[in-house]
Amino acid sequence: MTKPPRRIIAALAVTAAFGSSALLSACGSDSPSAATELNADLTDFVVKGDTTVLKAGDVTITGNNKGNETHELVLFKTDLEPDSLPVDEEGGVDEAGVGLTLVNEAEGIKPGKSKAFNATVTPGKYLLLCNTIENGKKHYMLGMYLPITVVA
Repeated sequence: MTKPPRRIIAALAVTAAFGSSALLSACGSDSPSAATELNADLTDFVVKGDTTVLKAGDVTITGNNKGNETHELVLFKTDLEPDSLPVDEEGGVDEAGVGLTLVNEAEGIKPGKSKAFNATVTPGKYLLLCNTIENGKKHYMLGMYLPITVVA
């Protein structure tokens, strides 16, 4: 059996002593770093972000529609599991549902276009999703979401 690299052992020791936020610092460039901007590529039907870790404070989120459908991006703060959000009678996410806090959104992002929005975020779990329902396609229900973590 091979030994794990010393860097991993050191990072695990730091985590045990100081918690997961210390792990982000201890691992350096091998771990995700907190960003203040997120660029999300929207395809039919996936949200792919260039990061999933944001720094608390003011952030900018940009949706780049690389698909053939019109999409939107909605940011919620929530502790709910990504695939179990409350839905409305049409099958879209109930944006006023229990367990969800709507932060901000960019609607009507046409194919080949981009839209951005700013938000102020605090540490916790968030979900970035497309809540478009068009031609019988419920984008969220097709898996078009991205979990985001905000750190201090």
